[in-house]
Amino acid sequence: MRRGILSVLVLSFLVLSVAQYAFAIPYWAKNATITYRADYYAPYVEYRVSLGHRPEWTKTGYFTYNYSGMLYYGEVYGPVVVRFNLTGDGEFVNVTVEFLLKNVNITTVLPPGYSPLVFWNESDVTSNETAKDHLVGFNDWKWYVFHLRQLRITGKYRIRVNDSMVVKDGVVYGHTMLWDDPEKPLVNGSLFSVYPFKSRIDDVQIDNEQVFKGKNITIKPPTKLVTTTEISYNGTQRLKGVKKARFLVGGYGIMMFRFDASNGLLISPPLTAPDFWALGFLSASFIDEYHEYQVVAKGDKSYLTGLVLANFTTGVKRQEETVNYPKPQTGLKWAFYSSILLLAGVIGWKTGKSTKKWR
Repeated sequence: MRRGILSVLVLSFLVLSVAQYAFAIPYWAKNATITYRADYYAPYVEYRVSLGHRPEWTKTGYFTYNYSGMLYYGEVYGPVVVRFNLTGDGEFVNVTVEFLLKNVNITTVLPPGYSPLVFWNESDVTSNETAKDHLVGFNDWKWYVFHLRQLRITGKYRIRVNDSMVVKDGVVYGHTMLWDDPEKPLVNGSLFSVYPFKSRIDDVQIDNEQVFKGKNITIKPPTKLVTTTEISYNGTQRLKGVKKARFLVGGYGIMMFRFDASNGLLISPPLTAPDFWALGFLSASFIDEYHEYQVVAKGDKSYLTGLVLANFTTGVKRQEETVNYPKPQTGLKWAFYSSILLLAGVIGWKTGKSTKKWR
C-alpha cells in the first residue's frame, strides 16, 4: 500500500514538473509569427519642418550594426518591417528574424587598406560617396556612405525556456523583449540585460484603463509598461591589426517596452533590446511616423509609438480565456509544491521505517 502511494506521488511529481516547465513561457511562444512596423508618413515630416526641422532630420529609424567586426551606422527614411518567427524546441525557442528597411543610408569610417564589407544587395545601391576624415590623427581614414533603395537583414538566435534569456553562440544577452511571461513577470529590480550592456528593471506600471490603438490593431487593458535602468553605448570602430580606434556613434538612455498584460506579448518596442544585440545591432531605434503624428500633432495619446505591433499569429491554442495581471498563484503551481512536500514526507517516512528496521 505504502509502495503504491509512493509510486503515485512520484508520478504526480514528474507530471507536474513537466507542466511547470511547459508553462515557463507564454502559451503562444512555441509557434508564432510577430510583425512590427514603423511607417513613413509625409504629414509628420511636414509637421516637423513647420517646427524648424530640416526634412532629412526626420527618420523612421537609425541603428548601429556590427557586420563581421566592422561597425556601420544606418539611417532609415522609409517604412520598416521587422518579422519574428518563433518555434519551440524543448529547452529553447528558436527565433528567425527579418528586417526589411526602405530608403536607407549606410555610413562607416575606415583606415587605409580597408574597404567596406558588403551586407546589402549591391543592385539596391542608388549612389555612394567617399570623403576624407578631417579629425586630427585620422586624416588618412575615409568615410563611406551608401544610399540604398532597401536593405534586408536576417538573423537567428534562441530564447531559453526556463528564464526567457536571449542566447547565441554561448553568449547570454538578457531577457527577450518579445514577451513578459504572466507566470514569471518582470518586476522592479530584476535583472534584464547582461551583455554587452547590463541593466535591471527600474519601473513597472500596470494600466487598467487606457485602450491603445494602432493602424490595424486595438489593445484593450490591462497593459504593462516596463522601463530599465540607463545604459550607454560607445560605437567605436576597432579593427583587428589597427592600433587606432575611431569613434563612430554613441548614446545613452533607458529601454522601454509596453506589453499586452493578458498574454505577455510585446506591442511596442521603441528602443534597443537584447534581441537586437544578438543579431549584431549595437543600437536600434524605430519610429512609426503616422502614430507619432497622432500623438504629437493631434494630441491623441492612445496611439502606440516606436516600432508598433502590426500582426500576430500563433499555432498554439490558448488554454485560458483571460490572464489577469498581476496573476495569482495557480492551483497547478500550489499542487506542484504540495507534491514536493508530500513526496519528501513519504520518502522521509519510508527512510525512517527502513532505518528502524535495520537497527
